[in-house]
Amino acid sequence: VSTQSTWGYKQMEIKCEEYPSRKIMLHLLKDVKNKPMVKEMTTKYPNNLAVCNAELILSLKHLYLGLFRALTNFAHYKLKSEKLSTEIIYFLAAHNSIKDALEFIGSNNATHMIFIWIDVPAATIAEEMAKIEGNDTPIETLSELSNFKLIFQMFKIEEKEKQLVNGAADALYNRIALKNIQHSIL
Repeated sequence: VSTQSTWGYKQMEIKCEEYPSRKIMLHLLKDVKNKPMVKEMTTKYPNNLAVCNAELILSLKHLYLGLFRALTNFAHYKLKSEKLSTEIIYFLAAHNSIKDALEFIGSNNATHMIFIWIDVPAATIAEEMAKIEGNDTPIETLSELSNFKLIFQMFKIEEKEKQLVNGAADALYNRIALKNIQHSIL
């Protein structure tokens, strides 16, 4: 994983060993003011842009895990949804319903948003991100925006899990890693 800062935007480029040809860029914006423009962008790039509520992401590891699960399903033609962007949102959420995942963790009710760009040229990303009114924030500060109460509620993290060494985080990561796998085994 490498971090870059250009065009006045703090962004992170992710290099994934399993999918080296994929160019993945992450942007974190706080206090987004023009939500209709975000909706327009997600419509314009349905397979290449996922936007989610930053307050419902526990950490970068949570983000990476959901992204990796979605890319793996995409690579193996096993998508649960019709678009890669929707698949990313689906795997970031605890919900087994795509509709519920989009409603809860998608950008509709968000003020702080993570933009996940996949295979989009840097110049296009710069042009599109310049249209969004919000405070550009280093993605490494993501956890500072996390609403732990809502995240624990969404993933049904129990009190006893919170008490373990890496408690709540490990419980959440395990739930994402194992999402829908039990259904495949049976």
